[in-house]
Amino acid sequence: MYRRGMNRETIRMLQRMGVSFQNLENVEEVNIKFKDKTLRLINPQVMITNVSGQKIYQIFAESEEEIKEERKTSEYKPTEEDVNLVMEKAGVSKEEAEQALKETEGDIASAILLAQARKK
Repeated sequence: MYRRGMNRETIRMLQRMGVSFQNLENVEEVNIKFKDKTLRLINPQVMITNVSGQKIYQIFAESEEEIKEERKTSEYKPTEEDVNLVMEKAGVSKEEAEQALKETEGDIASAILLAQARKK
């Protein structure tokens, strides 16, 4: 598959530069998840290009299917200590701090950043 569009000289030059190619066999589907949907690629051809230890995945699919997903509501309940910390660091009200903590499922650093961004 990697030879598509590349001549032998180009392939040899890339290999001398440390670039390698590998085809993944028997891949049935690839899913790409977004916040509100999943993109399902059916019968894909997947090629891995390795450049200096970095892997680049190239995907060619016959067809795709978009799957809508409903957001799951979190059961997380922030502790009073976490709420106070977010209130203090972000300079927001108790309600705003609680909401930010719920939306980030308790990730204090993300909650502080979210609350500060909303404050502006």
